Amino acid sequence: MVIDHTFKADSPARYARLRQFGPIHPAEFHLGPRGWVFVGHDLAREVLTHPALLKDATPAAEALTAA
Repeated sequence: MVIDHTFKADSPARYARLRQFGPIHPAEFHLGPRGWVFVGHDLAREVLTHPALLKDATPAAEALTAA
């Protein structure tokens, strides 16, 4: 799945479809970085607040700078 302007234009429907297939999905963002999309508020909160998970914005910042 690619997260770009077409995904964002219809994001409520696309997120609803993703929830039907599970809570975690690999993604490629429009500037090229790869990552994960977590659907569902509770899971997203758990991922964002879990102390063992790295939340380094450096790769994204470098991609934005290069663009």
